[in-house]
Amino acid sequence: MATTSATVRHRPRAFLSAAALLLAGAAVTACSSGGDSRPGPPPAPSTATPTGRTVAVYTPDHPLDEGQLKQAAELLRKRAEARGLPDARVEPAAAALRLSVAGQVAGDRLAALGRRAALDFRPVLAVAVAGTPSPGAAEVAPTGTVPPELAAGFAALSCGAPAAALPAAVDPGSPVAICGTATKAAPVVMKYALAPAALQGTDVTKASAVLDSQTVGRWQVQVDFTPQGGTAFAALTGRIAPQPEPTNQMAVTVDGTVLSAPYVAEAITGGSAVISGTFTEDEAKDLAAALTAGSLPAHFTAALSTPTG
Repeated sequence: MATTSATVRHRPRAFLSAAALLLAGAAVTACSSGGDSRPGPPPAPSTATPTGRTVAVYTPDHPLDEGQLKQAAELLRKRAEARGLPDARVEPAAAALRLSVAGQVAGDRLAALGRRAALDFRPVLAVAVAGTPSPGAAEVAPTGTVPPELAAGFAALSCGAPAAALPAAVDPGSPVAICGTATKAAPVVMKYALAPAALQGTDVTKASAVLDSQTVGRWQVQVDFTPQGGTAFAALTGRIAPQPEPTNQMAVTVDGTVLSAPYVAEAITGGSAVISGTFTEDEAKDLAAALTAGSLPAHFTAALSTPTG
């Protein structure tokens, strides 16, 4: 499983330059464990059906109308194709979707297709260590300014709640208080107050899994923006670069979790970014496929099915 890290004030400063945007990556399982930040049950080992196809039924975490199911079916098919799954077919199955692919496919690969994959780039307003202080201990004040409308939620956010209790979706047009992630190198989980999204997944035209040219065996996800997205990204990074900490940080979120919040050193032009971390090859390819196809209208939990006949 991939891990992530967030750059914070008390640690050596990572920064962004015009040469490349390096962000810490998150596991596909961790976020779709994130889709909507909620993991589904562990997928069972996959077995091919008597017709030589692997079948999975995808159930959304909330009811969808006919149009939303149709949209989700097309996105699911595109994700399967982007992942190289042969002869992918998607059809309605009551209030769910039924995907079948030729041959035998591992259950975890099918489960990863159901993540929501809602990508946002947001300016950081404030950051603090997550968790409830021990009895008698004063809570560490956040760095930055928490907007009044987020004050209560930010103070109460401990980032230790069960995944099922986390919100299903985050409104890109509103400020939000959400959790970050921890790694072995940075085990402290941070919580963030973030401004409305400056860019979203709709500003991405393509995402590709590529090997890091500087670190042997490390996979990255390269994101290419639309012309409008590239312009907005340059404007965003140029605007926050001269700001004081932590408002010179940009949070990259997927499915309501901060993957990384690196410092920005200068405006980043060129229309692309690289999400870099501890991805496995499959994790990088799964995330790239999800970002390329677009965000699903819900998080879908996959259950393998073995029809007879």
